[in-house]
Amino acid sequence: MSYGGPPFLLNVNVPDLPPERLLGLRPASLATFGAVQARIGERGRGYVTTGRR
Repeated sequence: MSYGGPPFLLNVNVPDLPPERLLGLRPASLATFGAVQARIGERGRGYVTTGRR
């Protein structure tokens, strides 16, 4: 995959609901201040967990 645009962060939050109860997607912006820090947790076949520092 190649992307030549400006840097961006993709944050996906999915509620613990059955798929038929999900209401769709919506864009949101990040705050103009602060910093994002994350760590890689467990890595497995087909998944990666993350957490905050």
